[in-house]
Amino acid sequence: MVLAHSPSALLSPACVLCPRRCKADRAATPGKAACGIGRHARVAAAGPAGMAGAIVFAGCALRCLHCPTPGAAWNAEGEEMPAGRLADLMAELAGGGRRELVLVNPGHVATQVLEALDISAAHGSRLPVTWRTHGYELASTIALLEGRVAAYVAEVKLADPVKGRVCLGVADYPAVNRAAVLEMARQVGGRLLVRHLILPGGLAGTREALAFLPAGTRVRLVAGYRPAHRADRHPLLRRPPTPDEIAQARVAVLELGLIPED
Repeated sequence: MVLAHSPSALLSPACVLCPRRCKADRAATPGKAACGIGRHARVAAAGPAGMAGAIVFAGCALRCLHCPTPGAAWNAEGEEMPAGRLADLMAELAGGGRRELVLVNPGHVATQVLEALDISAAHGSRLPVTWRTHGYELASTIALLEGRVAAYVAEVKLADPVKGRVCLGVADYPAVNRAAVLEMARQVGGRLLVRHLILPGGLAGTREALAFLPAGTRVRLVAGYRPAHRADRHPLLRRPPTPDEIAQARVAVLELGLIPED
């Protein structure tokens, strides 16, 4: 059987690694993939982050109007790294007494990341991995990570499919996100942290968006939204949330039995 994270699986002419299921031949025509990435991962940024080493991957399956990093996410700007070079970077970041490796926005390059982790582990680098994601991931892809990822930091962006289509570029975000996050919770339990950006005008539908989470899930509310990129294309995205909107989101977290975390 060919594992889904093996090179031969990635080179299949019909990529279905992320929820876009664009079926692009990423090795032959990388520009036609929904994420903008070909055979090799692209790294937008990397370096120390406190006691962790962090790698931010370029490309994205979403098209958020309010994206704060459109160069990396929309335009896939970054350094292309074959698995061996990515493994070397992971090993470099493991030095200096760092305690974990944080992978940011890695879902659309999960196969390449697993390749690099295999190489890095073979060379003796075994830092615990935290998978930090926008939450638009296939549960089947997340299932491949069981035993390889120590913790998840997952966004839950919004609750309504219509608003998902307009603001994120995908209508199925809520359903896909719920399945993926529940799979993460199954794997790591309390080592799941959910992030939720409070959007103005109740656009995120905070209470409904978070209602599926098991009681006791840790939730970090992010109140610092500021308009960016193409936010002016939606009337509600043109301003920050009000203090009252932020307070309502905090009340919703408590009433849902979730654990707020600063």
